[in-house]
Amino acid sequence: MTKEETVRLFYQYVRLAVIDSLTEIRKWENEGKFFLKHIGFPEIYYLKNGLPWFNKKSGISDDSPIDYNYLYSAESKKLIPPPQSWNDLWDFVKNNTRLKSYFEVDHFEKLNKEKEESSSMILITAQLKKLVDHYIHSTSTKYFIKRKFIPHFNKWANACFNTKLLVDIVIPILILDFDITNLYTLDDFVHIEKMSEKLHLTRAPIFDSTISINKDLSSASTHAIVFSNWEFQNQTYRSRNLSTSSLDSLAPIIPQINHFFSALRIVTGHKTGYAQIITRPVKWCDNWSANIEEYPSTTIRAYGEAMEQNWYPIDRAIVTEDQVKEIIRVFKGLVGSKSNRLNVASNRLNAAYLRKEETDSIIDICVGLEALFVGNDRGEITHKLASRIGALWSRNPGINLSPFEAFNAVKKIYDYRSVVVHGSKKVSKKRLIKARSGKEIETVNFGLDILRHAILVMVQNQKYLEDGVLDKLLFEDAKNAS
Repeated sequence: MTKEETVRLFYQYVRLAVIDSLTEIRKWENEGKFFLKHIGFPEIYYLKNGLPWFNKKSGISDDSPIDYNYLYSAESKKLIPPPQSWNDLWDFVKNNTRLKSYFEVDHFEKLNKEKEESSSMILITAQLKKLVDHYIHSTSTKYFIKRKFIPHFNKWANACFNTKLLVDIVIPILILDFDITNLYTLDDFVHIEKMSEKLHLTRAPIFDSTISINKDLSSASTHAIVFSNWEFQNQTYRSRNLSTSSLDSLAPIIPQINHFFSALRIVTGHKTGYAQIITRPVKWCDNWSANIEEYPSTTIRAYGEAMEQNWYPIDRAIVTEDQVKEIIRVFKGLVGSKSNRLNVASNRLNAAYLRKEETDSIIDICVGLEALFVGNDRGEITHKLASRIGALWSRNPGINLSPFEAFNAVKKIYDYRSVVVHGSKKVSKKRLIKARSGKEIETVNFGLDILRHAILVMVQNQKYLEDGVLDKLLFEDAKNAS
């Protein structure tokens, strides 16, 4: 039997099971019997600054959606046993090679041999119950209508029968607003999108996590960076479900995510980060809650601790369309660069933004600068680094500093680093630098601006990363000055 023939046969069993379930639900409802509601169903409020805030409904006296799963839950099973069509579907699953393997029937029947129902049987019936509940809420009918049911069935069938599945990796961007339309393409597989309410509802429940993240801050995203069409193996439900919600299996994409946030910081200097990674299925689904599809997801603490104290900015920073275009150029430059020095500098910039203590951030900044301007060239690091930055600034001025001011700023940054690493009591005296305007600026922020501009220039002109190029510019500057 071909895969297509098997899926058509699977549809017939599922169709009968759904029709019987809908019939029982209508009968139960017509008799005026009680249904429970979905407990903990998410709802969204939008704050004055446009950021979403999530809450979970109690499911008791509010407007939570009815949970039609209740009809066949453990509490009501004694009153209404599952229809015969459910058992027929289970028999089909047990005798179909692909489904038997996918739901690990033999494994769980041996494991649960003393129980009336195996874990595989519980899983397939749980998915069926959720599918029925989702069908009712998403179509607003309790009657089986083939054209309305087929799209939902096809997604479930794809999840069960396809040995490889595609997902979009969605990373909500904290706090920032973007002055773009609903979607802005970076390349064929990466784009920024404004998250829909459906996506917000999907990501709201994942805060039940052992990772310590700020729920309010983690909610505070309106846009996301999306990496499209990532492939996962789908040999068994259990292995695929684990892989799509595991940081270990997402490890290959983490560098690209970090490159994007580095590019965002390089171009804008805004404080941001991310706390969620969502794997959004492409043309498949096997988990639903009322009218929403539930996506595999995980949490990660990739934002600075200071953001937790100020997660509700009255006026959100806006990333303009011109800045987005520049972010795209920098992102592509970081991803495509073969220079480990540029990669180290980019990672250290991200780390500096995420540190709790600015004394740790200043070390990250200096390591990033050394990666760009010193490399393996040891000896008199501070002077060499400051001189080479001055040479770079003479051709590529930035952050309102002259080459000489950039030279002196680096000296002061390294003075601060020196008192930090040597445990000097003079730390407080070195943590501020007086700018040209006379205003005192935190040394760390000055360092971040210099590192940001240096990476930006290096991405655009990677010849500067070659040994001796900046020293040659220094020689030319000295020759022209004489």
